[in-house]
Amino acid sequence: MGQASASFRFYIWDVDPLVLAEELLRGLYSRFLQPKSMEIRLPGRRLEKFDGSIDGKLIWGKDALPERLPGEKLIKDTDFTTLENPAEGLSIPRDLPQIVERLRAYSGESAELWKTKQALDDDVFWTFWGLCRIRQISADGRPKEGHVLRQQLSQAQCLEPILRVLCHLTYHPRPYLMVSLLIHSFVWSRYTSTFDTASQEWVVKSESQPEFENAGRLAETISEYIRRFPDAEIEWEIEKEHAPNLTGFLPSEFEARLGLPNSPKRVKTLATK
Repeated sequence: MGQASASFRFYIWDVDPLVLAEELLRGLYSRFLQPKSMEIRLPGRRLEKFDGSIDGKLIWGKDALPERLPGEKLIKDTDFTTLENPAEGLSIPRDLPQIVERLRAYSGESAELWKTKQALDDDVFWTFWGLCRIRQISADGRPKEGHVLRQQLSQAQCLEPILRVLCHLTYHPRPYLMVSLLIHSFVWSRYTSTFDTASQEWVVKSESQPEFENAGRLAETISEYIRRFPDAEIEWEIEKEHAPNLTGFLPSEFEARLGLPNSPKRVKTLATK
C-alpha cells in the first residue's frame, strides 16, 4: 500500500535569503515548530548536522530514525510522542546565531562555486523538524493542545515527524529562497492512519475540529510570512499513488489566506505517482 506524502512549497526571489531564513525560523518557533533536528549541506560536497540534534548524526534520506529517540516518550492514550525535557538539545532562540552563521558560511562557499563554475547546482540545502504545537482529542474526549514530536502511523507501522521543513537558498545568479513543508502526518486530515481492509477504505475520525484548527494555525503562520511578497509563488505537490490525501484541511485554509488580490500567486498543483 505504501505511505502517502504531500508538500506545500513557496518561492521568494530577489530578497536576501539569509534574512528570509532567520525570519522563517523565528516565525515558526514562536507559533508552531520548535526545531529539534537540523542539518545543512552543499550536495556532493559538505554536510553538517547541528549540535544538539535529537537524532544525533543520523542523516535525512540516508539513515532511518530509531523506534525511540533520546528523551522521546509516548503521550498516554494517543498515537503521538513528545520529549521528556523540551529544553534540552537544539534550542531556539539560543542557537539561532550559530545557525545563521553556518548558513552564511555555506552560502559563501556556494557563491564561490557559482563564480568559479565548479558546480551547476550549488544551492544550500537546509532542513529541520521538531516539536509541533497541535490540538488533539484526549482520552476523555476533550480537545487539548501541546507540543508533539512524531505520530505513530498504524498502517505504515512507523513513527513519522509531524512536519519537516526543507529549504533551498542561494545568492546566484539571483537571491532565492524555496521552502517546502513535507507532510507525512495525519494531523491535518479527517482520516486516521488505519486502513479498513474489509471496506478497503481509510477510517474516518469521529471528530476533526482539532485537525481543522491545526491546519488553520500552520496556514496562518506561513501565510503571514509570505503575504509580504506579492511576487512569491506557491504550489502543492500531492503524491497520488498512495492514499489518503494527507493535505486534509490545509489547501482550503491556505487558499482562504492567500487567495486575495496582490497575494502570492498559486502556481500549480503537481500530482506524482
